[in-house]
Amino acid sequence: ADGTSSLVDITTKAITANSAVLAKTTLEVAGKAHLKGSTESLEVDGTSKFSGAVDIDAGVDIDTGDATFDVNTGTAKAVFSSSDVSSQFVIENVTDSADSAPDLALRRSTATPADGDSLGDVVFQGHSVKGDGALSTNDVSYARIQVVSKDSGGIVDDGDNSDGLWEGKLIFDVNKHGSTENHVLEMTPDDISAKKTFYTEAAAHLKGDLSVVGDTTLEGSLSAEKGAV
Repeated sequence: ADGTSSLVDITTKAITANSAVLAKTTLEVAGKAHLKGSTESLEVDGTSKFSGAVDIDAGVDIDTGDATFDVNTGTAKAVFSSSDVSSQFVIENVTDSADSAPDLALRRSTATPADGDSLGDVVFQGHSVKGDGALSTNDVSYARIQVVSKDSGGIVDDGDNSDGLWEGKLIFDVNKHGSTENHVLEMTPDDISAKKTFYTEAAAHLKGDLSVVGDTTLEGSLSAEKGAV
């Protein structure tokens, strides 16, 4: 039924609250929820359940009261969009201590971890220009920072040469000729491998052995603290 009061407008399609909404128990919305004001005007003491889209025109302030804030998008992705040109995504910690914080963790939870698993990428994307000069709005990956599990652990002495510990590999990729699978630098606990030409304008100091596969060009002098060159 349709009806109108100074606080609530009810139609066959929607209920419009003209003031704050207070739910003492569970708030469940089967359709789209559209909040024109701040989320401070929506107070729920119990559980909020939205089966449709939630559209908020004002700021969002979420206080979990020391509880975990869990967002599960299923097979969809979460997108944060802004036209601001300053820091768009900020993680702030106000704890007065020397402990590490804030921390950003990329966690891959799998029941079958294995050597060589990709544990997450930080990908830098943008648009490009087609061969005819037209703008391509497809997302193009220009560079990537990737981490893989070099050794996922395992049972010691079970035939796979595992010591029971885990090791990682950090890979830096830069797009070349349309492919991001272009490793330029790889880092493991044992070595740092430059896959392309290595160039430095400052002094490079090596404490261990230097192994070069390919040509070496020196424009300045080469000195050694001990041993022969």
